[in-house]
Amino acid sequence: MGLFGGNYNKPGPGIDKNAPPKKGLALFFDIYIRAFWELIKLNLIFLLFSIPIVTIGPAYAAMSKVTMLMIRERPFFVFGDFWAAFKAEFKQSFITGLLTAVLSIMMIVGMRFYLAAAAQNQMMYALWFLLVAISFILAMACIYVYPLIVTVSLPLKAIYKNAMLLSIVCLKHSLPALLVIIVIGGGCFLFFPFSIPIILLLLFSHIAFISSFTAWPGIKKYVAGEDNSEQND
Repeated sequence: MGLFGGNYNKPGPGIDKNAPPKKGLALFFDIYIRAFWELIKLNLIFLLFSIPIVTIGPAYAAMSKVTMLMIRERPFFVFGDFWAAFKAEFKQSFITGLLTAVLSIMMIVGMRFYLAAAAQNQMMYALWFLLVAISFILAMACIYVYPLIVTVSLPLKAIYKNAMLLSIVCLKHSLPALLVIIVIGGGCFLFFPFSIPIILLLLFSHIAFISSFTAWPGIKKYVAGEDNSEQND
């Protein structure tokens, strides 16, 4: 296997072909263990393509393409599939990345404003909690946005609508996944700069991997299963 190869689906000795398929966390860790080194490569490629800053959205979409192939247990080539998705999904993912950045800034500024205002007027706490709730819902929807972009051919409006609906319909998966992502990201922030090696080698690809694992069952059941325009791998 080359430096940027990644077809880890080759059957190995001792695997019972008649064994029942794994589900849930057992499936997650089964795929994760096999894909671990590819995730490190993927994280480095993502950081490289994110250097211009404005390409973070397309780079994350490209990374999501690879992690979706991992989750679906399809053959993949880390750099080749990343580069192909980076080019193919550039427009939608660039717009999505820009919109995500703007909304994130607005939410952070709004929460800080209402929290400061609550010192003078406790009624402002209600608006602060409302903004926090909206932020959680939008963050859960973000788990589905990029996997949708790289999996089905739909206009952005439909992508966002489906992402929002899936985050609610699949709440029992969306919320735990978001909490895990918050813990991982928050831990890296709190322990910075000691967390720099984790950020450089693991952080972003692991977030994409968790998001893809969370998103795929809902996409498969409610979107891709009924959408004949599912993108070819």
